[in-house]
Amino acid sequence: MSFMDEVGKQSEKTALIRLEETKIETADRSDQRKLDHKRLWATVGLCAGATLVVAVIAIYALFLGKDGMANDVVKQVLNLVAGGVGGYGFALAKGKKE
Repeated sequence: MSFMDEVGKQSEKTALIRLEETKIETADRSDQRKLDHKRLWATVGLCAGATLVVAVIAIYALFLGKDGMANDVVKQVLNLVAGGVGGYGFALAKGKKE
């Protein structure tokens, strides 16, 4: 076996290893995209569900003629949302400084 045959076999093995690594990386990226997609829809579902629950409570209170209760429910939910958004913005700004 000559030196050139040895080099040829080594480069063939290297090429096969790189091809296998590329396949694995492609599968990892695909799995990550699927996971990101699931997380996005879980977040959207949670927000939609919470909005629906608050809307049903407010409409039910209005239906019963308790305008004050509906107003209080909406105010409390908006305060919670504002606090969450403000906290998120604060943490995001703090993270960018560091």
